[in-house]
Amino acid sequence: MNILYIGEVLFLFGNVAIADYHAGKFDAGKSINHTFWAFVVGSVILLFTIVSKWNWWYGGALLLERMWCFNPVLNLIRKKPFFYVHSDKVGGSLLDSIIGNAYPYVFISSLAGFVTLQFFI
Repeated sequence: MNILYIGEVLFLFGNVAIADYHAGKFDAGKSINHTFWAFVVGSVILLFTIVSKWNWWYGGALLLERMWCFNPVLNLIRKKPFFYVHSDKVGGSLLDSIIGNAYPYVFISSLAGFVTLQFFI
């Protein structure tokens, strides 16, 4: 077994822990510093990529893992629908404005990419 898979499992647990923390903040009506958390997650991905001897396939797999894992876990903890994104109209992305809620497509494509990259790490 490739030892990098242990890092993926640890990263998965980290995503679940952050989602749990964010769910508590959301439910308490407190704000979340998204820039800070993006920096934290990006730093962890960079650290894991460095430890893997700059295996960029591995770094990409971790990034895709974050994309398919975090929002559904957060939604499940908050007892929201699986593809729930936001209750208010906040504009969203360009992709959201073209096709509506883009997250199901992001979820499926990032999960497919994550599974595909497993063959390269």
